[in-house]
Amino acid sequence: MKIAVLGATGKTGSKVLEQAITRGHSVTALVRGVGRLQSAQRLSIVDGSVTDQQTVEDAVHGVDVVVVAVNAMMNKPGLSFHHDVAKTVVSAIKSVNPSARLLMQTSASHGLADFEKQAGAFMSRTMAFMLDHLIADHRAAENVLRAESECLHYTVFCPPQIVDAPPVGGLIIEPERLPPGNFTVTYGDLGKLIVEIAETGMYDRVVLGVNGSLTPKNARRSSGEPLRLLWENIRMKFLGLGWRN
Repeated sequence: MKIAVLGATGKTGSKVLEQAITRGHSVTALVRGVGRLQSAQRLSIVDGSVTDQQTVEDAVHGVDVVVVAVNAMMNKPGLSFHHDVAKTVVSAIKSVNPSARLLMQTSASHGLADFEKQAGAFMSRTMAFMLDHLIADHRAAENVLRAESECLHYTVFCPPQIVDAPPVGGLIIEPERLPPGNFTVTYGDLGKLIVEIAETGMYDRVVLGVNGSLTPKNARRSSGEPLRLLWENIRMKFLGLGWRN
């Protein structure tokens, strides 16, 4: 199978890339700066932006599956990064490779059924307030795919909290809702799941809730980004200061 990975150096994308290569697939990785990836057998690298139409067309041409694993850790007003990426990728697929299947990661916090039940009312409402622009952008990206459901094959993956740890297994998945679980998914397990769905073709035209049932050992948050994101929101919402990239 030929798989294009957009965001191949990110936390999810790198795990998708690793799993795909390990399982014998050929991968085209779209990254900013070819030096950020080491060359490997069955790996081709396209240098450019995920919002540039021609670059994305070059990356998705001739592949079977397109994986979008990009994330903007910001919450400023007018945020449209994920929406713009979705529009660009869908347009590129329709233009040069209409039979390709699109697999995209967003978040369970954007209104997936039973998210509040799993997260708890306080956390759910706090996230809805503090991450309002980011959540709206994720929802807009998902709606781009839904609007093309008559001609586009896609699956959207919606995990809750993601931690930086190797795969532990035990993922629980359900269409259109967040299933009961421990509210924690590892990047390793998410990357593995995405490749497995690419291989099987299951859950076509579905928004898929993803939750964990096993607690990863020595898990660590991928970076200080969540805390930085929270602080930037406090600065903007309560102190009247601008967003700092």
